[in-house]
Amino acid sequence: MLVAYIFVATSDMNSIGEHPEVIPIALAYVLALLVFTTGVAFLLNKVFHIDLLTAMYGTAPGGLSGMAITAVDAGADTTISAISGCAVLKITRGLRHFVLHFFKKYLTN
Repeated sequence: MLVAYIFVATSDMNSIGEHPEVIPIALAYVLALLVFTTGVAFLLNKVFHIDLLTAMYGTAPGGLSGMAITAVDAGADTTISAISGCAVLKITRGLRHFVLHFFKKYLTN
């Protein structure tokens, strides 16, 4: 979180004003990622009978180390959460190019 804070605190907010067209694309990408990872969590819960808390921590977008620490505090299975997190990370990295191409093609001028 410290790295994210430093990145945001030192960024030039004028660049957002110069390129307002990226805001809807970024918001749509975040929404699509959250919907996808939540769907995968419910799928893991139903198909593999992993408890929903562990599945949600395993598919949440974010840093794997932070999710593992939070999962331990919440009482979820850390091993399953970390393995699921790695799988979701690989899948979302593979799909992001297709998602971004779709949003760029159909949602921008």
